[in-house]
Amino acid sequence: MHFTRAECAAALGLTVNQIDDSIGHAKGLVRGQLLTTYEARLEAEQFKLDSVEREAWKAWRATADATGPFMGPKGAGNPKYLQIILDAHAKRARLLGLILPESFEVDFAAIVDRAVEEAQAEISQRQKARALEAVTVEAVIVSEPEEPAPS
Repeated sequence: MHFTRAECAAALGLTVNQIDDSIGHAKGLVRGQLLTTYEARLEAEQFKLDSVEREAWKAWRATADATGPFMGPKGAGNPKYLQIILDAHAKRARLLGLILPESFEVDFAAIVDRAVEEAQAEISQRQKARALEAVTVEAVIVSEPEEPAPS
């Protein structure tokens, strides 16, 4: 079920400009939340990749100093650790957007639904504030004593 901005405005007793302002504000909130969440996740993922790479380098150095049937000549190191390091580099490049994923999905419906909910909540808060303001103004007008007539 979809409503036009004009239908929303009429149903809520607002103007189309107020609806537009609320939707714009909601979009800004969603963008800010997505950015904050993305930055936190990016930092956490980079920390994990740093740890994996650091441990892989340690393991490779340990195998480079040893010889054995699976190690090859001394100084060569076990290539499986180099593969782990290369995989970590590739994941980091993909994470930073240097390599685009082959496909991805974005749930725009959920983003729009959340923005609409936030806009409706903000509109409701504004309406409550206006109603409270109107009651307060009415109470002040009613409670003001009349000035005595000049004699």
